[in-house]
Amino acid sequence: TGVAADTVIGVTLWRLRPSRKADTGERIIAHEGPGSVEWLPERVASNGRLSKGDRIRISIEAARTGYLYVVDQELYADGSKGEPYLIFPTTRTRGGDNSVKAGRVIEIPAQDDSPPYFTLQRTRDAQAGESVTVLVSPTPIPALTITDKQQRLSAETFASWEKSWGAQVGRLEMANGEGKPW
Repeated sequence: TGVAADTVIGVTLWRLRPSRKADTGERIIAHEGPGSVEWLPERVASNGRLSKGDRIRISIEAARTGYLYVVDQELYADGSKGEPYLIFPTTRTRGGDNSVKAGRVIEIPAQDDSPPYFTLQRTRDAQAGESVTVLVSPTPIPALTITDKQQRLSAETFASWEKSWGAQVGRLEMANGEGKPW
């Protein structure tokens, strides 16, 4: 309710776990040192709990054409947030291609990225979670240079992005989707 149709963004969080012979879902094969490992992506609820060391992927689908930016902030036990970091785009994920089209699912990292997942790391004992902001701008952000690493953003820059491209937020969760394979 109250969300404009052209601002809808579908976001699915996937936790990867080692696959088992009995699994029926799609697998991702990652080259990690000697040999390869098969991972099975399982859907995580938007408020699901993750642990240090979990391997995750994010699927995003936008309702309009534009350019995708994903910002991560740590959440702390006292309710405060850490500095904003631009985690997508980078040249290591999808070769830096952050263009989106309506109805096209973007996977971050992509299956052919190395590795094809993010690994959760705790930076402080007081860290209680993550806040991920997904932005779709109509044009590329001109002052931004895409590099091979995440980039720390100033609070002012992030606030201006939210003001420019922010919209009413709503949440719709897939019924009984948690734990379902990709």
